[in-house]
Amino acid sequence: MGEKKDSLTLYIHEENIGASSFLSEWQQEEAQIKKISVDITTLDLLISQYGHPKFCKIDVEGFELSVLKGLTSSINVLCFEYHLDRGESEIQKTIACLYYLSELTDTVLKVNVIPGSGKTEFFRKNWWDLPTFIDFFQYKLCNYTSFAYGDIFVRM
Repeated sequence: MGEKKDSLTLYIHEENIGASSFLSEWQQEEAQIKKISVDITTLDLLISQYGHPKFCKIDVEGFELSVLKGLTSSINVLCFEYHLDRGESEIQKTIACLYYLSELTDTVLKVNVIPGSGKTEFFRKNWWDLPTFIDFFQYKLCNYTSFAYGDIFVRM
């Protein structure tokens, strides 16, 4: 999925298919990469075809903001990956995703996180408002070394 219906190059990481991405810079230099052309659609088009979901999980290796820009209405609960271990540009992209989602609703966004690999519990029992979460995400979550990536959950 993406911002608009299109055809894009998918960079397939041959040793770790889960690291494949539409972003060439997402791949490690030493990785064996295969390129294929993939037709993409938008969340809005899928919603018009299949109905409005109550939950949406986005796992697209750095392409989250492009996928979200193909959505023009809120979804009850949505989650997407974050990657603190990929540098400041990925941190800013994650924050841009949150601000974009906040524009889709008139209600207060509530945010939580399941940090780290294989975890299944939210970091906090009570969900954050957006400004408080962004402060935590930018300045505190990075101090937890095992939480370099994980999933951000947004209730709209």
